[in-house]
Amino acid sequence: MSSLQPSSTTPSPSPQNAAVSAAASAPAPALRVQQGSVEQLQQFAAAGYLYALLDATGHPGVPQKAQELGERAVSLFQGTPEENYWDVAPYLFQVDESTLSWIHSSLNQEPWGVFAMSRAGIDDLRRHFRRFLLVELPDGERWYFRYYDPRILKVYLPACDETELRQFFGHAESGVRAFGLADPDTRKLLFIHRPDAGVSLVAPEAAAAESVADLLWKIRPAQIAALEAAASEQQPQPSAPPSQG
Repeated sequence: MSSLQPSSTTPSPSPQNAAVSAAASAPAPALRVQQGSVEQLQQFAAAGYLYALLDATGHPGVPQKAQELGERAVSLFQGTPEENYWDVAPYLFQVDESTLSWIHSSLNQEPWGVFAMSRAGIDDLRRHFRRFLLVELPDGERWYFRYYDPRILKVYLPACDETELRQFFGHAESGVRAFGLADPDTRKLLFIHRPDAGVSLVAPEAAAAESVADLLWKIRPAQIAALEAAASEQQPQPSAPPSQG
């Protein structure tokens, strides 16, 4: 399965296979999909609300750029047993207009990752995203989940129920207001958001973050089926390195 890898598997720094790339089925009722533009991303970046989840696997420029950005970039493996796997780690970037330009000029031809629109600080958002890296399958096995691949996220989100979407997006003020990704088929920019979150730049009143139990994220059989159906069009790609803890 291209989106998942057993947690006992050693990392592969140069995977050769492709990840999930098929289009998802119709969006779930709790999701809205709208076409976006670079100009909108520039507005989010200028307002300080734009982040990006970038996959370092096959993209050596990502860790290099993270070092350049300093506190505005962090590996999701930082502080974990996988920290030394920096060359295949997912990274969270706080994106300004210069970084946005770098992404478009250096990575735009590849499925490098996804954008996330959020008002949260980078540390809070890192903790939020790390929750979904290691998942539990229906049989109890623990696998790594490469949800930050746009070809996978486009399939996974419509397969989520309302409760899962609420937790995956998080609170409107401390989680993700919308994801932005390049459609695997058309390469057009899509914004995916929950109707009650929207993608407006108008700041609502501050609200306390919703607490989420630090439990292993679960993948349901229907979600596995959706990912496998999408993966059947192409060969699978290994996920990020596993936890040894």
